[in-house]
Amino acid sequence: MKKKIIDRDYDYENCCLKNNLGIISKKELQKAESDFAIVRLNELIRENKEFIPSVEYLCFLHQYIFRDVYPFAGRFRNIHIEKEERILGRLSVAYAEPEDIEASLANIFNTIRSIDFDKLKTEEQIDFISKMITEIWKTHPFREGNTRTTLCFLRFFLKSHDITFSNSLFRNIGNFEYIRNALVAASFEDKLLGIERNYSYIKRVISDIIYDNLEERKKL
Repeated sequence: MKKKIIDRDYDYENCCLKNNLGIISKKELQKAESDFAIVRLNELIRENKEFIPSVEYLCFLHQYIFRDVYPFAGRFRNIHIEKEERILGRLSVAYAEPEDIEASLANIFNTIRSIDFDKLKTEEQIDFISKMITEIWKTHPFREGNTRTTLCFLRFFLKSHDITFSNSLFRNIGNFEYIRNALVAASFEDKLLGIERNYSYIKRVISDIIYDNLEERKKL
C-alpha cells in the first residue's frame, strides 16, 4: 500500500494553509498574502540585487516575498497538487511532482544560461521568454505564491537586459489574473481531448513589454 503523504504546509483543522499571522480564513489569508507581497516586491525592486538564473535565486525570491506570511517561504512543496481552473472547465494543469521540482528548475536555468539573449531577434526573444516563464510556473515549485515569484523572476531577468515593465502587473488584480490565466493556457495540454498548449496570451503580454521598451528607447 502506498504511504499517504501529509501536506506539511496545510492546517487540516482549519482548512487553510499554515501561516505566520494566525489567520484561519482562506479569504483573509489571500488578502494578507497580497498586501505583504506587494510591500516586499517593492523592496526587492528598490534594492536592485544581482540577477542570477538559478534554483537558489528563485528560492531566495520566494522567501523574501512571502517570509512575513508563510513558514514555508523559500521551500519547495512536498505534495502532489492539482488546482481546478475555471478557464479549463475545472481541469488542472499537470504540475511537476515534488521529487522532480529541483531537477526541472535546474534544466530550465541551464537553458537560460546557455542562451545569448541579446543576440536573439525581437520575436525570438518574445518566444524564448514566454516559454521560459511558462516552464518555471508550470513546475509550480512552492506550495503557494508561484505566480508572483515567477513574475518577479521575469522582472529581474528582463531588467538584466535593460527591459522594464510596470509594477501594475503585480498590483492590478485584473492584470495579475490575466497573466495567471495566460500561464495556465500555455501550460495545459491533453492529448485525449486534443488540446495543445496555447502560448498566444502570454506571448501577447511579453510582446507588449518588449515593444513598449523599444518605443521608449526611440524617444531617447
